[in-house]
Amino acid sequence: MVRTGNTIFILLLALTIGLGLAGCKSQKKLAKEQAAAEYAAKVDQAKKDLLSIIKDENNMTLDEKEQLVEDIHNMSLEDPEVQELLLQADQKLAYERSEMNRLEMEEKRLAEEASRRTETASVTLHDYFGSVATAASTSEANLYINEALNLFASPDTPVLIIISEEGDVIDYDRPTTIKNYLNYLKDTKNNINKVEQVTYDEHGRIKELVLIKN
Repeated sequence: MVRTGNTIFILLLALTIGLGLAGCKSQKKLAKEQAAAEYAAKVDQAKKDLLSIIKDENNMTLDEKEQLVEDIHNMSLEDPEVQELLLQADQKLAYERSEMNRLEMEEKRLAEEASRRTETASVTLHDYFGSVATAASTSEANLYINEALNLFASPDTPVLIIISEEGDVIDYDRPTTIKNYLNYLKDTKNNINKVEQVTYDEHGRIKELVLIKN
């Protein structure tokens, strides 16, 4: 009876150990399958994200796209298709960054050029306005007026005069033309406005002038 009891105990112990090992193997298999599924999901999402960047199918900024591609690089995914898409995305974003930098530099250059031209025009126009307003005679004033008009696209070039500013709200005086404004200076000797903004046409002539009261 003792031997029979020992035998049963050993069998039960073996069965328990066997079941435990089987359960352990099952858990490892499940974990492996779960890891594989997670990896496959990452690969699939990476492909979708990269394709959306390559095909311009998203509304992300360049900084956001660059960050997304960097994140995918950091995943170290070994999928060949992902690696090829990463290469394409890197090349595309490098080109976009280069173009953005070029455009920013061009905008800066144009802004600086416009600023220099406005400063030059401001000095020149200031001199002409002063000369017209202080001319010793009508004929002398008319001479300065004719010279000044050569700077403009036409005698009817619009002139806007700012009379007040409060935040983004700007109040203008009644619109006039450069010819009328120069004649106003000749008649009234009232040269109280300074150049605020100058807009040029494609020929380098002034097509709009904004003045502001001193």
